[in-house]
Formats: sequence, C-alpha cells, structure tokens
Amino acid sequence: MCSGYYLEKAEWMHKIAVAARHHSLMQRISSTIAKPVTTCGDVHLSDIAPVIAPDGKGGGRVYPMMWGFSTKLDGFIPSVDINILEDTGNPVLLDAWARHRCLIPASWYFDWERVHPVISYDTFGDQTPESERRSRRHSKKMSLSDPDLSDSIGDRYMLQTRGSSITLLGGIYQIEDHGGVKFPHFMILMHYAAPNIMFIHNKMPVIFNSSDKELLNEWLNPEAMPPWTSERIFDCAVTDVVYEKCPVPLRRERRPFYAGHKP
Repeated sequence: MCSGYYLEKAEWMHKIAVAARHHSLMQRISSTIAKPVTTCGDVHLSDIAPVIAPDGKGGGRVYPMMWGFSTKLDGFIPSVDINILEDTGNPVLLDAWARHRCLIPASWYFDWERVHPVISYDTFGDQTPESERRSRRHSKKMSLSDPDLSDSIGDRYMLQTRGSSITLLGGIYQIEDHGGVKFPHFMILMHYAAPNIMFIHNKMPVIFNSSDKELLNEWLNPEAMPPWTSERIFDCAVTDVVYEKCPVPLRRERRPFYAGHKP
C-alpha cells in the first residue's frame, strides 16, 4: 500500500523544493489552511507536497498539492487501485485518469506489514485471533498520524527503487474548492505488489523509472497515444524495489538507507 513517504535533502530534490515553495499557489493554500509545503521529511495524508503535473505546454511543472481526494463521507482518500479505477464509473476518477495524471517525487515510501491472524485457544476453548492482541499492543506505540492503525500489526518498512535515490510515484489529481479558494489534490495509484514484498502488503504504489524521460512525458501528456490502461501500467511500472525495517515511530533524524542495500 503506502502509509506515507519521505523526502530527503538531496541534490535532485533541491530544484523541486524551491519550485514548490515559491509557486503562486502556495499563497492561496497558506491563506486558506495555513499549511506549509513539505519539501523534506515525512509526508502524510492531507500534507502539502511537491507534485509534477502537466504545464499546458506539453511538459511538466512542479505544483504544491494536498495529498488525498476529499469526500464528505470518508474524509481524505489517499490512493486508488488501478485495477478498480477503470471499472468504477466514477466521473471524477475517470476524468483524472484520462487528463490529470501526475508524478510524486519521493526518496522512499512506507508501509506496514500485514500479518495474517493466528487462532489460539484460551482456557475455556474460545478462539481469539492472536492478531487482535498484537494489534492492541502495537497501537500504543504507533503514531496517530498513520492511517489504518487497526490493520497495522506488523513491522514498518521503508521501500525504495533499487539502484536509484528517486522513487517516482504515479498519481492522479483534481482541483478542489476550499471556501472559494481552489487548489489541487493528488492520489497515489496502486497495483499488485512485486513478489519479493508481497509479505509486507499485496499492493504497492505505481513507480516509474525516473531516467526514462520519454515515458514520463507521455504519462503526463493528456493527449498521449496509445491511451493509458492498467495493462500498460503493468508493463511500464518499476517493481524492483529494496526494503528495510524502520523504527516505530520513525525518527526524523534517522539516516537514510541507500538504493542497492540488501535487506
């Protein structure tokens, strides 16, 4: 899945950070919700972060965007599975999929290991999922800012593209109204996880090769031909990732691990 991601201070991130902080949208966002753009450190749901989206001239430009599509019923929705997206019939999602695709720069992303329930018997013969007891013990150590705490019963992992310091996530965005002020929100696209990380979660973010400029421009281009489909995503997405356990909660001063590190 993706419970958050991290932006480290790196040379490749410097221009992106400057562009996001000085974008004209930041004045509107700050005047409405009083939030800065996160250009270094943890990024969580509802944070403002740098995102690369079409600039109207056939290229990409950095914009500050809020993570999560907002709904009246569910609050912020962080991600959508591409296997479901095309079949939802939801006009907002379908329009974003067709015309509002984006790229989310990250150094790595986080996920919690999902542990299958283990059934045990108490002295009276009642069955109790071991995962429920572990979940209660774990929840006392978890940060309340992490989503899906009820299901987060295993270790927390940092995951990164192998051989690269950039983990470029695929996403979609839409413009939302906040009291008469409009600015963009993004969601991260998900698909089936690579076999080597399936033990953590059966889904992972869509990741693109940051060095394939032609592919990245085509992803951002609303007029791209042939059109993007879930099958095409499977063919183009990066699935070779490395991973490492991280503390709970993760301390911001933790030194980053590097691409190519063997877990």
